[in-house]
Amino acid sequence: MIVSKKHKFVFISTPKTGTHTMYKILPEEYEGELQPGPYHQKNIPENYANYFVFTTVRNPFERMVSIWHALIERENYRPTFLPLVGSESFLEFVKWITSLAPKERPKGKGGVLLYPQSEWLKDVELDKFLKIENIDSEFPSVPFYVKPSEQKKIPKVLARKHKTWSDVQCKETRKLIVDWAKEDFVNFNYSEDY
Repeated sequence: MIVSKKHKFVFISTPKTGTHTMYKILPEEYEGELQPGPYHQKNIPENYANYFVFTTVRNPFERMVSIWHALIERENYRPTFLPLVGSESFLEFVKWITSLAPKERPKGKGGVLLYPQSEWLKDVELDKFLKIENIDSEFPSVPFYVKPSEQKKIPKVLARKHKTWSDVQCKETRKLIVDWAKEDFVNFNYSEDY
């Protein structure tokens, strides 16, 4: 979570939606301060209750590929999650994550990645969400935005080179993700036909 007392905003970081990008621009350009505690937090302290609250969201299909990449292909999570999934396959990963009841989700490192975005944000009263895919065009809509002196794009921090939805999709994964993230498609205006 990032808070700016000067600009009176709270940024809630939704896992796998461009958090590193926002964690770079908000402190550097808008005097945001990273709050102590877990990297991804969503419980807003009472003294910031009247601040502008926003988050970033991501296309559920691309987000699922990014979660798979993080938990199965990256060495810091792989030893924990590969044995749980039992396969490196994207399809098998999607079957596994979509079959977990909320109480069955592993806790600890990597556990926050296992939530659909709408579920992660269900107790947060947002003023706005920004689609990370459109961050350059949507960021100017926040009330504290200041136009830079020169035309520049928001840096995509840690935009890792890994497979995309078009590389790994199939009918079965599409149906499973649509069912799992059904509220994300509705709440954040993403197309199931992507």
